[in-house]
Amino acid sequence: MSEWSDPALFVFYKNWASRAALDVHLETPHLQDITRGLQCTAIYRTILRREDSMPLALKKQQKQIRKIERIEARLNAEQKRRIEYAASLKGTSISDFMVSSADDAAVQTIQQHEVWTLTDRDRKVFVEALLHPPAPSARMKAAARRYRRRIGDS
Repeated sequence: MSEWSDPALFVFYKNWASRAALDVHLETPHLQDITRGLQCTAIYRTILRREDSMPLALKKQQKQIRKIERIEARLNAEQKRRIEYAASLKGTSISDFMVSSADDAAVQTIQQHEVWTLTDRDRKVFVEALLHPPAPSARMKAAARRYRRRIGDS
């Protein structure tokens, strides 16, 4: 997620149902056009849609990371019973269930606020605007001059 902190960095994610579909996509000319024409930093990521694609050894390694940070929370009795029940359904400890659920919610919240999901049409319009930006209008040029004067004076 650290890559999202740079406002000049665009990260493109695409999800693929199969390796064959991804391979076909990687052969298309528009991919080379996009990376050649951009004047900003861009990362183009492809993600195969497979939940179980992480090797077991990597999953075990992630579990072994030492946990030293703490967060405390106050719950009412009904919330506590519900969380205990949900943890038992998943076969995890209450602590692991709460950490996992809170982390999942945090990732989802960050994505909702920092990631744009574009339709195919919107993606094409966005990339076209990056590759062939319109000429600045008179109002935009005036705003840029005001900005430069204001910044230059500091």
